[in-house]
Amino acid sequence: MPGPIILPKLPPPIYPVKPVPIDPPPRPEPITWRRIINEPEAILVSGLAFPRERGEKIRDVFSNYCKTMAKRLNKKYPGIKITVFNFYEGAQQIYEFDGTSPEPIVTLVKKWGKLNVDNYRYINWADDTIEVKKPGPEKDIPGTKESERKVYYFTGISDAFGSSSVTPEDYRDALMAGKLTEKSISIGHVYAYIEGLGRYKPGNLKELHFFSRGSSDYGSPVLVRSYFATYFSTSGKVKFSSKYVYKDGAPHDLPLPGTFRSSAIKSLADFSAAFAKDSLTVLWGSFLNRDAFDLIHGVIHSKEYKKMLKDPADKLFDYLGTPMSLDDITEEIHKTYMENSYAHKLGVVTHRTGGKNVHLAPPGTDANTDDEVTQKTYGDPLMHIFMGEDFGDPPGLDFREILKFYGEVIGTYFLSTPGEYHKTYGRGYIQVF
Repeated sequence: MPGPIILPKLPPPIYPVKPVPIDPPPRPEPITWRRIINEPEAILVSGLAFPRERGEKIRDVFSNYCKTMAKRLNKKYPGIKITVFNFYEGAQQIYEFDGTSPEPIVTLVKKWGKLNVDNYRYINWADDTIEVKKPGPEKDIPGTKESERKVYYFTGISDAFGSSSVTPEDYRDALMAGKLTEKSISIGHVYAYIEGLGRYKPGNLKELHFFSRGSSDYGSPVLVRSYFATYFSTSGKVKFSSKYVYKDGAPHDLPLPGTFRSSAIKSLADFSAAFAKDSLTVLWGSFLNRDAFDLIHGVIHSKEYKKMLKDPADKLFDYLGTPMSLDDITEEIHKTYMENSYAHKLGVVTHRTGGKNVHLAPPGTDANTDDEVTQKTYGDPLMHIFMGEDFGDPPGLDFREILKFYGEVIGTYFLSTPGEYHKTYGRGYIQVF
């Protein structure tokens, strides 16, 4: 009988042990943007009382109106943050109120540098030479206006050329080569701050005010009266920072799609996002465009004017050989002057997020600084359109008939505060967007 079959001993079975599952790391929550500080802000910009002729001093006038506006803003928005760009001091400041004094406490935030009065030069329009001495009328090209023979600010020109007259090519080359060493305040610093608000605190900017002179072509804020020095390099490299070159505001800072733009604003999207939906912007300077004034003044004083009021479509007015109706004149003023203005372009750029309440001097009018003595009965000292002796202005400086035309014929809205200046026109500023 066969013996039992003895199987070889096998090692005990090995059962694989499943590792204890480890919880995956928590998925990060989707990043949602949150405001850093949810508080209303206002920006006030005060330009220079720059020299009319070389050798005169740079003066500070407009910061007084910033202080007046700051008091209003503090009442309107208690606790509002008020940032001031003071071009006389070359600085960014904060205006605050502690409740013990009606005057703001001024705190320095940044200082870029004051402007150098030696950089104010004349233009010889015959060859565009930048001159130290004022050229005579014999060097003007035909059609040169007297206002064009005033001084302009050329950033850093005295750094490289001292008191010598300079060709535009030499100035351009010095700019491109980084030979201009001046560091001073510019509108580029204002734009950069607004862009920062749009990036980190969108919708916080409640009010923006420019206290300065205004250009006659586009009503732009003329903060220092600089010459438009924009130069391009084929390599795209410019050693001298453009933020120090752009001193005044200009429409090409706020371009429409597909049009030329300067590099003063880096991100139009961020710039636009800063403005609150109910924001208010006012350019307190002039818009004394002589062509606009001549057109309006001419039709007002024409013998056909009363008939034209009855039929705005009737082409009764002869303007430089072209028959025009009131409808034509309204369209001309809108397209040629108002829609091309700095203020209107500012409204176009910012209207998607805010900026729907932008005001400027009506094209064809001149603005004046309030005299705190003779005009104190017409409201807080700010600025206003000349309205004649009835409002303390010099004889002959009265734009009320122009304002009446804007109100009754064109149908513009006037920025008005009860009890200030004219009961209908306020200080004379119109809403352009």
